Amino acid sequence: MNDHVPEPRWSDYAAKIAGLLVLGVTLWGLAPDALVGTYVQDGLNVVLAKALVLGEGFRLVHVHESPAVHGVAPLYPWFVSVLGRVWPFFPENLLLMQIASAAMLGAAAWILGSSLQRAWAISPWLIAAATVVGFANVPVMSLAMVPFAEPLALFCLASAVALATADSPRWWTGAAVGLMAGAATLASVAVAPAAIGIGLGIGVRGRFRASGSALAVVAAVLVIWWLVWGTGPAGSVNIGGLDIRTTGDHLGAVWRFFPSVSPLILLLPLTAFVGFALWGSATHWRIASVCAFVLLGLALSGWLWSGVSHRLWPMTLPWICPLAALGAASLWARFSRARLITGIATAGVIAVILPHNVFGALRQFRQELDQTTQPVRYLLSTTVAELPGEAIISTDVAELLYLYTDRHTIPWWLESAAGAALGDFRDECERGVTHVAVSGLQPSRDVGSNDPATNAHLRPVFELTDGPSLYELQCRD
Repeated sequence: MNDHVPEPRWSDYAAKIAGLLVLGVTLWGLAPDALVGTYVQDGLNVVLAKALVLGEGFRLVHVHESPAVHGVAPLYPWFVSVLGRVWPFFPENLLLMQIASAAMLGAAAWILGSSLQRAWAISPWLIAAATVVGFANVPVMSLAMVPFAEPLALFCLASAVALATADSPRWWTGAAVGLMAGAATLASVAVAPAAIGIGLGIGVRGRFRASGSALAVVAAVLVIWWLVWGTGPAGSVNIGGLDIRTTGDHLGAVWRFFPSVSPLILLLPLTAFVGFALWGSATHWRIASVCAFVLLGLALSGWLWSGVSHRLWPMTLPWICPLAALGAASLWARFSRARLITGIATAGVIAVILPHNVFGALRQFRQELDQTTQPVRYLLSTTVAELPGEAIISTDVAELLYLYTDRHTIPWWLESAAGAALGDFRDECERGVTHVAVSGLQPSRDVGSNDPATNAHLRPVFELTDGPSLYELQCRD
């Protein structure tokens, strides 16, 4: 008796091809000469990883007093510390961090595409195309250009969704889903609503035991995080926090990826894109619920979490694109008269959004990167050449200066969190600060005059108009 083994079809490789395309495009778009620390959080991730390598635990080793921290999501600093042990030379090992992030995006695209092909009865190539559009765009690719935890969180979320869409009613499948979703929260606590949404989506699919165990495991992970890393002893620094965004802040976080495109040009394809996603979620709620809840959870966090919304909103694209594909396929199959409109709208989405994101926005992103980092590189070289190794610098780019010059720093965000006024230098004089540096990357306090309240004198080492400046701080009793 001969068992007939069916020949594999090209469509069986659609998800793998999509994952490889996402990996290739992301690797092509990497910027290995980018500076770490211009966004604060990327610098904190590397600083905490360095502290772990040194055996210091989660401490701000770039600050003179090396205070402990709480409110930290530990998974990504752990991951970077492993990479740091493999290739311990910074900034050369930044390329390794970027490659690892690109690999996680490619793996997430492959895993998500494969799971949706099994769960949704639409063309595998349509799902693969939606996966590529969702991951291979500048907003998502930019997360891999600097040491952000979001690619790792996306990988964990995609793995959890793959398990959740397997339709297994067993409680241990739900527990596995909860573990992967919980891992995503340990990479980025802000994705907790999305992690909880996966458990709710399993319940919508009628797998109540699996849903209950998934939610229980996610809750247990969040409780453990709060007890171990969410709180800290007196004197530790809270580097987390939840704040309400204004509507203007929210819209700015989204629109920053389309600065050179007229809103009228984007109106039709974006409306069609969102409409497809809503239609796909509404008409296929049972099978689409997991992705829809992840999307809603990330959107909620992006709206509320002020410090990370510019990273959370791009994370919605890998989820809304498959839902839009599901909606477009449903419209195409159900309404013959809607096929022309669906085709035109889909072509508009592809013709306007995708080329702009992959080519125009990538070029603009790199130009902005070069324009903002060149003056800061002068600040770094001057710091190394002019300042002694024991200098303590008060600055708005503390993590960047520490990583590239090995000088201890006092971050201005730390002074603000502690309630210190940023209009004078009393705190700096008390803490033994020797220099003050201004990056020019963002609005900051005026340091161009002496402070009569403390008799502190700022002697310019160099000053650049609309750029970085470096001063020697002379404190007199």
